[in-house]
Amino acid sequence: MEFYKRIWILVFLFCFRLLNGQVTESDLKKHVEILASPEFEGRGIRNAGHKKAELYILRQLNYARLKPGNQESFRQEFSFKNVLVTPPFNHHIVIQGDTLINFLDYVSVRTNSAKSKEIVLYAAVDADKIKTKKDEEERKAILIDDVDEQILNTLVMKGFNYIITPVSSDEEFLRLKEINESGIIQDISDANLFLIPSREYDMYYLHPKVYTELKHQLKIKQKKAFQKVGNIELPVKKKEINANPSNLLALIPGENADSTIVISAHYDHIGVINNQVYLGANDNASGTAGVLAVAKELQKYANKNGLPKYNILFAFFSCEEVGLKGSQFYVENPASPLNSTIANINLDMIGNEDEQHKSNPNFIYAYGPKGKSEFLMHKIDSINQESNFLTLDFFENNMQVGNKFLRLSDQANFIKNDIPALFLFNGLSPHYHKVSDRPDKLDYTKMKNVCNLLVALIKDMAYDL
Repeated sequence: MEFYKRIWILVFLFCFRLLNGQVTESDLKKHVEILASPEFEGRGIRNAGHKKAELYILRQLNYARLKPGNQESFRQEFSFKNVLVTPPFNHHIVIQGDTLINFLDYVSVRTNSAKSKEIVLYAAVDADKIKTKKDEEERKAILIDDVDEQILNTLVMKGFNYIITPVSSDEEFLRLKEINESGIIQDISDANLFLIPSREYDMYYLHPKVYTELKHQLKIKQKKAFQKVGNIELPVKKKEINANPSNLLALIPGENADSTIVISAHYDHIGVINNQVYLGANDNASGTAGVLAVAKELQKYANKNGLPKYNILFAFFSCEEVGLKGSQFYVENPASPLNSTIANINLDMIGNEDEQHKSNPNFIYAYGPKGKSEFLMHKIDSINQESNFLTLDFFENNMQVGNKFLRLSDQANFIKNDIPALFLFNGLSPHYHKVSDRPDKLDYTKMKNVCNLLVALIKDMAYDL
């Protein structure tokens, strides 16, 4: 009898969670089709559609009867200047008289340095053997076989403003090209770039064949740890952007007002480029729709069952696409003290699948850094095993790639401040930063499953279910 009693308890808990976590496909589809409509102009921070998206989200928060999350306001306004954007199709570099073309010979994924002439080019085998010292008057470039976070830090500290390194394969080159061909070159880390805050440096990833030919042409001596090999010209066009966007913050207050769970998504996208509207259905109307639906469901639950143990803050960040500026401003000006933030759960692109999961699209990556964040992965895995919402991928076979992806979206700013974080996303789909990222390309059943899993996770954390 005891065995059957336990079975019935498990069945009851399973049904209870399902019946009390009913985010619907229709709600998600409605949000996405509005946020990713042509009238919203790709939600670029310089387009009127960005303001339309802001107003739409504010209306939904009011309809759901959520409370303002920034004292008496839903808005957290901020401003920034000098975001640098480079038109990549006009971008090239010249090494010893030979012109290399962006997207053909190399991919530039960070372009922060001003236009310079007569830049000295070095080559290095071992970054630790570099003898040059930082000189504010001289801008230096370096050609190096391999770069990791430690090597990059060493190079920047020694005054190198331009770092040129090969990718490992044709496939890797094509992937980086696809990431950046939208027309925006970000001033933060991408999948293969490490973030060093407040440092100015440019990264150029060469096609492996071009790198081999260049080394031969420059007569680089492989046995020599560090050598001067010539000059480089970088005629990079720049543009300044001044913006005054807003993060949008909504709150379900908790019994313990000193502790907060932050659930986030960015609502901006890359806007209009060359008269084409990049709708951004998956990136990130999907995540924005998900947080709106989860917020509505959890507010309904709080109305029926009382306040959660902790504050639940729903954050809709702006300016993710130009360097995680919105979440950076938030962590510098938090609605509740960062040391009382229990966790950040960030949704960014939850409606597609990447190449590795084509045969099983009902999946989501659920990843956080080792250490403080591991409890979130264990908890969401346990809940998912009970209710079988979808397949979770924890990057168990390639944690290095997972760690790089953590730098791609707004959870990065929470992680830098030692706050546990969980990143829910579908990897890089074929539609990433392309015109083809439209509402009809999304899997709304999968999005519903992700959202209902998140609802179950927050109930478990905030209500001890």
